[in-house]
Amino acid sequence: MRTDHVCDVQLPPPSRRNLSRTSLDPKVSPSRLDLLPTTLSMSHTTAASSLPPVDRLTSLPPELFEHILDIVHVQAPRAKLGLVSKAFLYYTRRRLLTRLTITEVGRLVKFCNYLIDYPQIGSFVQSLEIKFTKFPFTTIAMTEVELLKLLQALVSLTSLEIVNFSRLTRLILQPPSNKTLLPSLRELQIEERLCRDWENPFDPIYWTNLHRYPELFNLRIDLHEDVSLTVNGGYKKNTLPLDREIQDLTVCAPIRTNPAFSDFLAHFGKLSSLHLAPTSSAPIYDALNRIPYPLRLRFLALDLQSLSTTELASTFLRFPNIRELSFVQGTCTLAVLALLPTLFNLQTVSLEYPTKLSTDDLQAFLETCSSSFTIYLDNISRKRRRRYVSFYSSDEEYEGDDGYREIGWGQNFTKQGMRKCIEVAKSLALRLEGKVVRDSLEGTE
Repeated sequence: MRTDHVCDVQLPPPSRRNLSRTSLDPKVSPSRLDLLPTTLSMSHTTAASSLPPVDRLTSLPPELFEHILDIVHVQAPRAKLGLVSKAFLYYTRRRLLTRLTITEVGRLVKFCNYLIDYPQIGSFVQSLEIKFTKFPFTTIAMTEVELLKLLQALVSLTSLEIVNFSRLTRLILQPPSNKTLLPSLRELQIEERLCRDWENPFDPIYWTNLHRYPELFNLRIDLHEDVSLTVNGGYKKNTLPLDREIQDLTVCAPIRTNPAFSDFLAHFGKLSSLHLAPTSSAPIYDALNRIPYPLRLRFLALDLQSLSTTELASTFLRFPNIRELSFVQGTCTLAVLALLPTLFNLQTVSLEYPTKLSTDDLQAFLETCSSSFTIYLDNISRKRRRRYVSFYSSDEEYEGDDGYREIGWGQNFTKQGMRKCIEVAKSLALRLEGKVVRDSLEGTE
């Protein structure tokens, strides 16, 4: 016995290739085929006009969304793609918000308010740079509550750079005990032109809460104001627990004397990479001797105008596991090069702007070198650069910036002398690499 019943069958989305005019209502034109329902009833026909709109874009593979975003031009900003379809919203936000740079106070306030209203947006931001470089700095009328909400919303942030916003810096370094901030933070860069809010920025008391950021391993501190202090200078030595998070530390500051600097460096007990660029080498050796676990250090970069060979030799003895060594500006001399064979695990040496080294010195070192490591030479000399031409300048200006992109061949460092060094290195199975080496060989073949 036959029983009539209604049965709904799910069919794939229609296409013009598998639908013919004979199988459709003759009143439906080919241009209206996409409006046909994807669910057909065997007992009755539902009018297309009564169906809700279907977003066909949701079925596209992710690769197509990425390709569309890649070819969108300025005439159609990517921000407007989120209005085309909900399918574009996620990919548009990810493209627009992954890396952000904020240089105006008004934009920071607007961004903060946006995150407060829509905190889920914060999960798209992975890299954030907040840079206020114009002087005098505008007063940032944001409360601590607003700044905390900003930091709480950035749950996926891995890299943060703060320039001349000491209030935010201090809030990150001394967060409230009942708040969880920046759980994914891996790299933190702090740059301050004026240090008026810091009694002594190298006092370890400011850096004891870095353990609140369990993923943080890279810390860079760049100070422009002289933070030298006389003996004591208001600094009180405290016994503090070692930091076990930071592995990569960079300190660029005009330090001549500061009793807290050695304690500051001794506070980091897990360092494997260290870059120091003070004004004077006076506090360097004592600070290096205070590193609690010297055997862990693998990379060391020194950016100084001069080095004491005797003190540097004793310093090298504390770090026998260094694999990469970098000397910047006038740090490296022939006497310093002679100390390199004492580092038995050394693999690479980078010489950046060796103003006190000549090709004759380099050749003499290569001829007597018994170790096997690679020497990189990417540049020779540069003009002295000042980040701020005038202390009260309204704009950030650079002097001699072209020197960064030039080789800087001179009387002491010549292409002919470099070619001789390359020949000596080849005969002794040593390696010379870098832009200087490539430039000296141009036109010789």
